[in-house]
Amino acid sequence: MSLLYNRRVRNYSKYIAKHKILYNKIGAIPCQALGDELVHFNSHGFKHLIRKNGVLRPRREQAARLALLRFCKSLIFEKGSLVRFTENYTNSKHTQFWCLIGTIESKKIKIVIRKTGEGKTHFFSVFESK
Repeated sequence: MSLLYNRRVRNYSKYIAKHKILYNKIGAIPCQALGDELVHFNSHGFKHLIRKNGVLRPRREQAARLALLRFCKSLIFEKGSLVRFTENYTNSKHTQFWCLIGTIESKKIKIVIRKTGEGKTHFFSVFESK
């Protein structure tokens, strides 16, 4: 492996670590669109920003999602509009998904919130919508 590749990997690892610290500081936010229910920022959501179905997302996609984290607090707390609710039952688990959408800095951003069974309602994903 080249020295340049090793430097990029180290720098990218620092980038991920920096965003993980910011993510963990969020904690839980009341969501107006869900009747002020608390949305928790737990490990499930952070893992989903990096992986999909256990497989690493491309770095460019990871970086794009991590960069949008800075908008999540305001969208969940006050600006996001509920646009979709879905639920499904798999392996005897009831899973609910809510999708919030909002526009900040001319970016149309979608946030996915999930609740599985009797667990906590938590942040699941963020991405820029076209």
